[in-house]
Amino acid sequence: MKGFFDSVETREGFIDEYGNILRTSRIRLTSAQVRALNTTPQVLVPAPGAGKFIQLETVVFFLDYSGAVFTGANKLEVRETNGTGTSLLSAGGDIAAATLNSAVDIVTENAANVYWAETTRILNAPLVAFVPVADPGGALSTSVVYLTATYRIIKVY
Repeated sequence: MKGFFDSVETREGFIDEYGNILRTSRIRLTSAQVRALNTTPQVLVPAPGAGKFIQLETVVFFLDYSGAVFTGANKLEVRETNGTGTSLLSAGGDIAAATLNSAVDIVTENAANVYWAETTRILNAPLVAFVPVADPGGALSTSVVYLTATYRIIKVY
């Protein structure tokens, strides 16, 4: 096995000869960016290049509460492309509106659906933070959101 697996890297065990290492991306969303997540999705992981896709492991959401709450029935999703692609958090695992609209600092960890279901993917597509229904309200909110994604870049051919 040493020819293929040289170091411990993930909860499944090892990296492989193709360099599918676990990576991390973190973005900070201002309150203005959060209030525009339906009309202006924010890139969490940029497009990986031709013949590749992003295999999402987990997303950690942290709301640094300040000022006032965000409002609306707006769950936060991680999707491919510009918000029109596949939702990648596990079924029911999107970041709930109640979490986004919290009046205290809050952190959640959400697993990707790759472990729970077959998912059709798009090659060379970025992962974006997106709110599917409407832009959140909360004009007086000065809260900041941090999203941290753990992922791999998979070359399919």
